[in-house]
Amino acid sequence: MGSRQDQPAVNGEQGDGAGAAYVRYRECQRNHAIGIGRYAVDGCQEFTVLMGVDEAAMLLCAACGCHRNFHRREVVNEFGVDYHAPRTPPADEHRR
Repeated sequence: MGSRQDQPAVNGEQGDGAGAAYVRYRECQRNHAIGIGRYAVDGCQEFTVLMGVDEAAMLLCAACGCHRNFHRREVVNEFGVDYHAPRTPPADEHRR
């Protein structure tokens, strides 16, 4: 599957527990503008493994440089995808 990060799912991540499952990491959800109180993502659409580095560095995305934990996680099994909706940015209540 190219350089995409697909991994076997661990127990408890298979939805209903039936069939083989694996985990896919999709778009990056890291808020790069948190320091100024805004919401901005970098547009990275899928986690890509950094190749030719040590194991710790393989958890960084080759496309955006963010840690894998910032990417939306999908658990895929024989019945489809257990979709986890992305977080929405908080409403800016201070504007008026």
